[in-house]
Amino acid sequence: RQGRGDSFFETGSRGAIVASRARTSDGIVFYDYEFVSDDKMHELLTLCVHKGRLWQVAAKSPDRTWPKTSPLYRNVVGSFVPKL
Repeated sequence: RQGRGDSFFETGSRGAIVASRARTSDGIVFYDYEFVSDDKMHELLTLCVHKGRLWQVAAKSPDRTWPKTSPLYRNVVGSFVPKL
């Protein structure tokens, strides 16, 4: 099931990975993913490991509002830096 992003969606929902990348910020490697579920929900997800902990930030929006909300969500998810 390569390319499937269904583990990040609600139970019973399926979808696909639209985009993915790895980036480094403040010496931390982040893994960014964009998914679209079969029920037309968009989700941005960022994961990283810092100080021995897994950090995750996600933002979701319905397909009908995605064009308006995606710039804000990309900025929020992209600016996340874990702090302890």
